[in-house]
Amino acid sequence: MQWDIFCTVIDNYGDAGVCWRLARQLASEHQQTVRLIIDHFPTLEALTSQSITHNTLLDGVVIAQWSEQVTYTGAQVVIEAFACELPLNYQAGIKHSTRKPLWINLEYLTAEAWVEGCHNLSSRHPQLGIEKVFFFPGFTPNTGGLLREHNLFAQRDYAQSVGTLSTLFPTVRPQDYDLTLSLFAYPAAPVTALLKSLAQAKQSVLCLVPACRIVPQIESLLGQGNLVPFQRYSYGALTIQVLPFMSQAIYDQVLWHCDLNFVRGEDSWVRAQWAARPLIWQAYPQADNAHEDKLAAFMQRYGAQADPACWEAIERLGWSWNKADPDQVLDTQWLTYLPQWKTLAKQWCDHLSEQPDLATQLLRRAEQHNSA
Repeated sequence: MQWDIFCTVIDNYGDAGVCWRLARQLASEHQQTVRLIIDHFPTLEALTSQSITHNTLLDGVVIAQWSEQVTYTGAQVVIEAFACELPLNYQAGIKHSTRKPLWINLEYLTAEAWVEGCHNLSSRHPQLGIEKVFFFPGFTPNTGGLLREHNLFAQRDYAQSVGTLSTLFPTVRPQDYDLTLSLFAYPAAPVTALLKSLAQAKQSVLCLVPACRIVPQIESLLGQGNLVPFQRYSYGALTIQVLPFMSQAIYDQVLWHCDLNFVRGEDSWVRAQWAARPLIWQAYPQADNAHEDKLAAFMQRYGAQADPACWEAIERLGWSWNKADPDQVLDTQWLTYLPQWKTLAKQWCDHLSEQPDLATQLLRRAEQHNSA
């Protein structure tokens, strides 16, 4: 089938990251014909480490420039990612087509229970009179699942067994430290407090910081500007290395090799769960604090089988990280529970993998529509 996936880039890389992973998986694993229509090529270039122009063919996906002149060319499936609103010219093409496509609004990921009642429901477009299906990724069998390539775990397990991170980055050597963590966060996070607490740890700690907007806070803490990528900066028991912006494939490997991953948004959040390593998620801050409901729902699911004492320490860190509470972040009790936390993370990953992945579920829904 032919798929058109529409994506607008708001202020971070998550929307483009999700859409690119989905488009690539549909093309490579399911042999679908996929066109990704996106409004900001530089974001996708950063995620793929490739130069992109209009109608570039990359990994089996045609990448097109979003414009009001984009036309509907008969795609059987149209995905409107995260309510981005299809161009009016494209909508008109759908309206006048003989056979209507499956029109899907792919929603943001949340662990909240209400999505089970809304997943796969449809609504008639008031102007076009065409049904639009609302598809919710999620953590339960009654949702659309999560993006997961068929060979992901085999790649992960091999990389972890041979230690591929030092091959990718020769100066990054997790094996030289007792604990390695990655730190990817929004600026509101209490980064300084976390690093100060780790500097007092009894074990040696390596902190890998993917290029993001928290780097200025680290520069202020160290009293040094313009931190050089890969250079080691010592701060008590802590060693900090900033990593340059990297492709999704390489970032996945960073997550696989860390003992704890601080992640944010949606794409890195999902990939950290597939890493089967302890994680702390920072939800995208929202003015009405709706992100706290999302965090609470995820924490409830993630920690359902955890030892109470272990979970109390993890939960305290997760909430203080999201609420920017430096006093609570300074408490490093969670360090003592990392072995139990690692077991919890693996169990959670295995549990999630029991349900079909998002691309497979979208394909099944499309096949149902086509055969109707």
